[in-house]
Amino acid sequence: MIKKLIFTLACIVSSAMLVSCGDDFLDGNWDPIEITVNGIKCKSNVCEVPANGGVFKIFTKNYGSPWLNEVDENGKRVWPIDGSWTDYKDIDLKGDWYSVQYDKSGNIMVTIMHKVADTPERNIKFYLECGDSFGEISLVQK
Repeated sequence: MIKKLIFTLACIVSSAMLVSCGDDFLDGNWDPIEITVNGIKCKSNVCEVPANGGVFKIFTKNYGSPWLNEVDENGKRVWPIDGSWTDYKDIDLKGDWYSVQYDKSGNIMVTIMHKVADTPERNIKFYLECGDSFGEISLVQK
């Protein structure tokens, strides 16, 4: 009799726990990633970079270190290239005007070179993931 009562209570408690979760944590219902560059929130996830370049760290304010899913340069994917997938934390991507690595704290560190005056606008875009939350940020050098 006691075993039956304990089993019934366990079923009721388990059911109540499942029902109380609601839809808040289903895939895709997580809070959007809040992305900053050097601690500044960029307008519409686009951050202007000065012509003289510099070092820019991409942070997520409301999650831990972001996972890097893809990097595009001027609209063309540059990482990962099909057949050469590496762990995102081991990325050492070098372009003509930028380099991308993770720092020791797990943040994305982008070094952008000086832009010559007659060079057209350039853009590097990062697609990020934190668990089931996704985001993107573009660094634009005019």
